Amino acid sequence: MTGDNDGVMSNPIKVRIDLTQALSQRLGRQMSMMSVYKVNYIKLALRNIDDTNDNDAGMLFQGKLHHWSPSKHRINAMKLARQIENAQGEDLVGDVFGPLDNNTTYKGMRFNWDNDNQTFLATTENFSVLSGQQWDLHELFNIYEASQLVDENTYSNALWTSGRCGYPNQIGVDISMSNMISTERAIFGDEASFDIFDPKSSPFEIHFGDAPIEVLGGLMVLDLTHSAVDNGDLTTVDDEFNLEVTIGVTGWSDF
Repeated sequence: MTGDNDGVMSNPIKVRIDLTQALSQRLGRQMSMMSVYKVNYIKLALRNIDDTNDNDAGMLFQGKLHHWSPSKHRINAMKLARQIENAQGEDLVGDVFGPLDNNTTYKGMRFNWDNDNQTFLATTENFSVLSGQQWDLHELFNIYEASQLVDENTYSNALWTSGRCGYPNQIGVDISMSNMISTERAIFGDEASFDIFDPKSSPFEIHFGDAPIEVLGGLMVLDLTHSAVDNGDLTTVDDEFNLEVTIGVTGWSDF
């Protein structure tokens, strides 16, 4: 990751986090997206990249961490998608939800966030009326909301005008790291003598303690949309960083 010249990133960085795949690999078992995962700890930190001798300043990134919390309507929508796949796969050879599947497969729904090919082994849609080829939560909730419009219009003073499924929870994040501090005098000569070694890391870290957040389907998305401005004349090559993501999961429940 590198910063933007004016601090507003023309190509925002999107990080998709799939707790079900991460936990499946660590626990050696198939973890379901038809579940609610309890998260009590989040840490986002920058790490230097050793590709060339270029990290001579620092950078800050800002954005939002998104997740869907469970609600009656969202869970109903996901169950509806599962019922549709069960019905559609009854007479299709090779469909993982149908009895004619000759492979050893897990029978479970897997969703993308808002487009195809965002999640490993996302479930393929068995009909062509939806956009894309795979299920995603964003489109599923939109379809479900369309079926609930009559209920919404019943109330002239409804505050939930965004629809029955609402929109994802958001947590604002700021992440920064510095290696050196350079003074403006550095651009006039003898640059090295005005570099101040000042290693400092300021990760985004939050503890939820005994009140963990609930993450529907185990999916989270980090959107980094802003950064500190580039150093201009003080840095000839942009500093580059990797992002380390640590998520603490205390448990889960299926539905």
